[in-house]
Amino acid sequence: KQRLTSANRNLTASLQQFRLEQGTKDAQLREERQEKQSLVARVEQLRVEQGVKDAQLARFDEVDRARATAEANCQIAVEARAAAERDNQHLERDKQRLERDNQRLERDN
Repeated sequence: KQRLTSANRNLTASLQQFRLEQGTKDAQLREERQEKQSLVARVEQLRVEQGVKDAQLARFDEVDRARATAEANCQIAVEARAAAERDNQHLERDKQRLERDNQRLERDN
């Protein structure tokens, strides 16, 4: 009977030790699961943030292309104005020459 009682106590102690160890393992597993869920949530947050940054970069690129186009158009306008001014100078010289020619013709007539 004593051996049975002693064996029963040993089994009870072993069972308690097993339950204690199992509880510790379960707690560790829950903690690891929570950490993984936190990491998954953080990765998703980073993906969203990256998406926002990518959209901002796309807008910046679009604005930069628009700026470059505006600068090119401005340069074209500057060159066109310079060409128009040169044409006006030529026309003014031609006009003055024609006026002189006209005055000579009137004197000659």
